Amino acid sequence: MSANSTPVKSKIANVDLCRVSIAIAIIATVAFRNWSFIVYAAQAFMVLMVLSRCAKKRLLPNIGLYVACFGFFVFWCVLSSYWAISPERTLAASVGVFQFVVLGSFVALYSLMDGGTEFLIECLAWAGVAGLLILIILTPSDTWVAAAQKMTDAASGSNRIGGTIGYNSNALGHVFAVCIVIWFYKYQKTAGKLIYLLTIAAFAIVLLFTKSRLSIVLAVVCILLYHLILARGSIRKLILAAVFLLVGAAILWALFYVPALYQLVGFRFAGLFGVSGAVDASTSTRQEMIRVALELFRQNPIRGVGFANYAVHYFNDYSGWAATYAHSNYAELLADLGIVGMVSYYAVPVWTFVSLIRTRGSAENREIHYLLLALQTGLLVADYASISYTNDFTQIFWAISFAYAIAVQGSI
Repeated sequence: MSANSTPVKSKIANVDLCRVSIAIAIIATVAFRNWSFIVYAAQAFMVLMVLSRCAKKRLLPNIGLYVACFGFFVFWCVLSSYWAISPERTLAASVGVFQFVVLGSFVALYSLMDGGTEFLIECLAWAGVAGLLILIILTPSDTWVAAAQKMTDAASGSNRIGGTIGYNSNALGHVFAVCIVIWFYKYQKTAGKLIYLLTIAAFAIVLLFTKSRLSIVLAVVCILLYHLILARGSIRKLILAAVFLLVGAAILWALFYVPALYQLVGFRFAGLFGVSGAVDASTSTRQEMIRVALELFRQNPIRGVGFANYAVHYFNDYSGWAATYAHSNYAELLADLGIVGMVSYYAVPVWTFVSLIRTRGSAENREIHYLLLALQTGLLVADYASISYTNDFTQIFWAISFAYAIAVQGSI
């Protein structure tokens, strides 16, 4: 009995609890948003484990840029409650920002201490799978049936999925779009395992039910960009670009002319491009919301109107259809926090983006380097028409990319 139990005890003793805590925290944060007690418990466990790892180190990794920029962003968010017309909204929203800064800081620390970029990307991939499974289980069948139909109000969240697991449909679309790219990377890296291809297909199908046009484009463009920058030689890059353009054209044709796909999401692309003669309500409403945000910024260019207060001004002062976000991270941050908040928020992701470009020739692992670069590029561009400061998945990814960029620069 004792002889048989010794190997088991040895395996248990060799379990890296810090690594386990990171995986649990990322999966819980992404997939269990509706169960805050699980999320907070998992994040607290991760913080304790990473702190215990830090205590054993004589020198800690330098994440000063991340802490300084995002720390100042939190400070500016809280400070803006003094000039916001709704300080309660400001302080409530600031809690979520503080949470992602703490989470991102510890993820970055772990990555730099253990060189865990691949592992952390793996955690994001499986967190997406966990979220997908929970979504399928919790979303009633009549919601899926309704989502397969055209939206009755293109400017609302009707006939879309995501709410059952605590996500706005567009935010969930972003999560699944990034997961598609990551699983595509895993599929190629492992010589094409069928299970990976099936996982990609599952994400793609559910992505259509979110009806998020931007997320569909994000997934396709990031996969294209990843292959283009990874390919060696100009001729091969041109061939790949031509192939992807043809595939993209075929997908667009299918969305417009295959009845089931048009009914599900194709009509939103038709409205976006004005195929029916005019843009749809969703597109025109977004344009108006961004216009209002930029007008508020022009009135308050330095400090803004107060964090999370764009919605109040849009609804009360501009007769908006709802007290909601501006559908553009850039526009909303400019309106809420002025140029100061905008710069402090984007300092880290922009620095990471520039660093990944500058060090691309010295990367030991070209595949992971270009995966991060492609996704970093796609997410920064997508912020023009989406909100990232409330999306924990995006914040975790940015922390992973930042830590990787720091590590690559230190190895040169």
